[in-house]
Amino acid sequence: MCILKKQNKFLISSRPYPKVFSGFWEFPGGKVNNSELFLEALNREILEELSITINLHEVFHVCSYRVIQKKRKLMLHFFLCLDWIGKILPNETQQTEWIRIEEIKKFKMLKSNNRIVKHLKNSNFFFPH
Repeated sequence: MCILKKQNKFLISSRPYPKVFSGFWEFPGGKVNNSELFLEALNREILEELSITINLHEVFHVCSYRVIQKKRKLMLHFFLCLDWIGKILPNETQQTEWIRIEEIKKFKMLKSNNRIVKHLKNSNFFFPH
């Protein structure tokens, strides 16, 4: 998952219909394909979802953790992304919002994002951007 950050705001996106959990909000990103590296998957997913290419020199691993979703075990990996090329244009009819972390309670976030949200609230993400 990609935590895009600019000017102390983070980008979240809605899950579009007919995807599972449509109407919920999350950090953009998706699944890693077989034989794909995490950063390759992150860049591919963000290009597919948001039409931008991530500057891989400005990507930092934040945390990883396991969740169980509909009896499936998933490993989630979160990366802070501070720079990208292109204009953010949602490709999957999803909505996007730039929010301050304290505004996140206004959105119906996926439960699987609870740990990263708590981490972001409790951490100092004072990077140059």
